[in-house]
Amino acid sequence: MEGPAEIFRRVKILKQEGNRCSKTGDFTHASSHYLSAIKLLCFAYVVLKEDDITFKQLAITLNINMVASELKLERFEKVMQLCSLGLTLAIQRLYSEDQKQLWVCITFNKH
Repeated sequence: MEGPAEIFRRVKILKQEGNRCSKTGDFTHASSHYLSAIKLLCFAYVVLKEDDITFKQLAITLNINMVASELKLERFEKVMQLCSLGLTLAIQRLYSEDQKQLWVCITFNKH
């Protein structure tokens, strides 16, 4: 089983691929890379505080990047879902960190 550092490294590679696609106007593939990165991120079992910070930063950045790509593709229903997810994560403080991470993974794996 891979540790969080290796998963974060692979997630960052997928994010960079998405960024490259986005820069060339290939928003379909960009969105696909971001979604793959988010799904992979769900396998990072976070214990250390610095890993938790990295997890949250990647999750937020990938969500924002997906929103931008989906906006360019005019997939407005998907944009609303992604924005709703982002807002929910930002304001929801009632659940433990493990429950939030699991909820993010379940939500993104539906798509």
